[in-house]
Amino acid sequence: MNGKLNELEVSQLDLASGTTLELLSKREREIFSAVVMGFSSQEIGNAHHISKHTVDTHRRNIIQKTGFNSLVDWIRAANACH
Repeated sequence: MNGKLNELEVSQLDLASGTTLELLSKREREIFSAVVMGFSSQEIGNAHHISKHTVDTHRRNIIQKTGFNSLVDWIRAANACH
């Protein structure tokens, strides 16, 4: 599990110019990528040495910045960037 999350740091989302995801901070993009890959907030927090609460805060910020309210929206956005 941690190996996969560590790979995320190396293979950040390639954000196309003009995408909503450009609004996200580096940490928010890491969280976004991990959520799309199916990791729980607890797993993400453990891998990044932050609390589950902090991960949930990042998730709320991502929703607020992007307007992506469902996991389906998140996955569609991630697929559009690749």
